[in-house]
Amino acid sequence: MNEKYLKQYFKEGEICPFCGLADIESLDQPNIDGNSVILNVNCSSEKCGKEWREYYTLSKIDYKEEKITTVLKGQV
Repeated sequence: MNEKYLKQYFKEGEICPFCGLADIESLDQPNIDGNSVILNVNCSSEKCGKEWREYYTLSKIDYKEEKITTVLKGQV
């Protein structure tokens, strides 16, 4: 992994941490395990093609006192 690209990847999340190109995509649906999520990702660039896993952990929630209302399209 390239240290420069890795830092930018953690900051912005839109480039491959190996080659620096913006050709990354999820390989499948996220796998939810308790308060963690695992996502398989790859770089679709022909020059790179690396695959990796991203690990996400619940670290904070914000509670809002207001009731959240959902309006479906076509309903009033």
